[in-house]
Amino acid sequence: MTSKLERNYARWKTPHFTWESVAAFCGEDTWQDGVHTIGLDAGPSLDLIISGQPFDRPSTALPVFFSGAVQNREAKAGPFFSGGNVSLSGDFPYISVSDPSFELHETLGLAWYTGSEGQHLHEPLLEILKGISDTAGAELLLVGGSGGGYTALFYGQRLGDRASVFVWNAQTDILEYNEKFVRHYLETAFPNRTSAALQSEDWKSQVRRELADAGVPLSLLPDTAAGLRPRRTVFIQNATDWHVPVHTAPFIQAGSYKHLGRGLYHHGVNHAVWITHFGADHAALPPECVTSLVKDLLDPARTARDVVSAFKESGLVPGQLPGQEPRDLRHLKDELEGQLSLDLDMNDDGGPLARVNLGDVPLGYGGLRFGFFKQEADGAATNTKWYSPDTDCIFPADGPHPGFTVQVRVRDGFNNELFSLGASAPHEVVPSRFFIYGSCVTRDAFAFDHGFELVNYIARSPFGSAFAQVPKEIDVELHSIESPFQRRMVKADVNKQLEGLLRDSEFDYLLVDLIDERIRLLPYQDTVIAYSTELQKTGTSATSEQLMRVGSEDYYERWKAGLERLLAACPASKIIVNRVFWATITDDGTELPNQADIAHHNSVLNRLYADLAVHPEIRFIDYPEQLLVADSKHRWGPAPYHFVDGVSTHLLDELAKISGH
Repeated sequence: MTSKLERNYARWKTPHFTWESVAAFCGEDTWQDGVHTIGLDAGPSLDLIISGQPFDRPSTALPVFFSGAVQNREAKAGPFFSGGNVSLSGDFPYISVSDPSFELHETLGLAWYTGSEGQHLHEPLLEILKGISDTAGAELLLVGGSGGGYTALFYGQRLGDRASVFVWNAQTDILEYNEKFVRHYLETAFPNRTSAALQSEDWKSQVRRELADAGVPLSLLPDTAAGLRPRRTVFIQNATDWHVPVHTAPFIQAGSYKHLGRGLYHHGVNHAVWITHFGADHAALPPECVTSLVKDLLDPARTARDVVSAFKESGLVPGQLPGQEPRDLRHLKDELEGQLSLDLDMNDDGGPLARVNLGDVPLGYGGLRFGFFKQEADGAATNTKWYSPDTDCIFPADGPHPGFTVQVRVRDGFNNELFSLGASAPHEVVPSRFFIYGSCVTRDAFAFDHGFELVNYIARSPFGSAFAQVPKEIDVELHSIESPFQRRMVKADVNKQLEGLLRDSEFDYLLVDLIDERIRLLPYQDTVIAYSTELQKTGTSATSEQLMRVGSEDYYERWKAGLERLLAACPASKIIVNRVFWATITDDGTELPNQADIAHHNSVLNRLYADLAVHPEIRFIDYPEQLLVADSKHRWGPAPYHFVDGVSTHLLDELAKISGH
């Protein structure tokens, strides 16, 4: 079937040349600028455009563009050439090839230059590209985005050292593209070969076998794994594109690319993949970026890694989000599983609200995504919310019943399933609600299985700072703190938010520990702030002489004032003190360093706990002496306040007794 719209060569406003065969075209010594129509052995003829007299510039690579999907195809007449505007803005010559299969049907706008049942396109097009390279005396720079990216990579693999490739958001397996478009392409280009296969459930595997028998490969990955490569590869991928796990990650894995950090992968210096943010979803790389990269790659001496590094520093991609680039996190599985936990609460409508607590893991780290499932007593699981970066999911009010559990499956940005989090949905029992004001000593216990609700957690803010007066002017550069949790803690301390949070929050118990009283106070304008390691990341610095010594009289005065304001904001009957002291040894019997420092801080803690014990309604949780030892294998390293897991389980047991849970 031919297109209803005949090809319109006049709109290109350039001479039009026709060639009866590939041999006739390749037999020429050179070619003039214009549109060249080349007859093929069967099927539609092939059109290409030559512009800018490229054969007069043998010292540079020659750009050859391939088109991606043509939108509103039925309203447009071919041929379809991409790259013209880019070459005009960059002032370099170019060649562009139109896909002959566009002529098979007026609605076909994407065919990946694979030919059709009546036309084997790979061999003649490869012969044409080799002829152009030989005549130009230079390597070809094959350029394309999305579907055109697949074509550039495909022919780049076959041309080897004759070609470099620059692509963005490229498909690497045709059958893994949008099913609607793939089926339309197969039904149009290969109806006899694929009609029966398309009716089956495993149609992809059947189609792949059928077209492989016809000499039409549909995936780049086998050849990539076999080591077929162009001389240079630059692959730019938008981080939020669904292509990342489906097309880009398999390509990286098949090509044995190594991760250099910040979304950059390489295989030697001449093959680079950069996953970054430059738009929403499958957004095309902006034209100015394409122009810049093509111009750099025209120099055959520039390595792919050098070109990508220069592009990263160019400022043309301003939306970079370091740390959030999708990546393979399987090697960090154990660390992440130790950080993440699942909390369940009752929503206002009576259904469970599931929330993944990330601990110290930044939101979006490595493209982490969460799929929420309802798991029945018989083990069957049904999806409630598909994988996304969202850490919350509200389940229907009529969903829970005895035996109902929430399961969250955690995947990284490359779609590798890392582990699952699970928790039983609350029914009639309402969990006790805890507000934690303290340190990781207390918060880490809530990473274990528990039946409590964590309302809020404020850390890194000693009493003397947390309840001090608010500075008149605040100039702390919070944006320089990468971790959202750490940024929130510094903001709460500097802005003195704790007192307001205690008054405005609904909780049953305030769980307090004093380990963060080790943080020294920094005079700041007419008040003080906590000189934490997190604050120091903002560029705030101070000498030892400027800081208030823990245990000094000034320190105690501010502690007592803070305690009075705490008791004014929260009834003593709601306060539970996690009475921990710094450990002196590890669980393997090794004495910790800085024993004098440990003794000093424990002496201060004794005095602070005594001040709290004056109020009889405040409850304390104490520990057997042999339990308060440091964990020699703690994930953050041994320290006097990095305790063994038994401290956390003991705390949870005691909280259960107090709350009657």
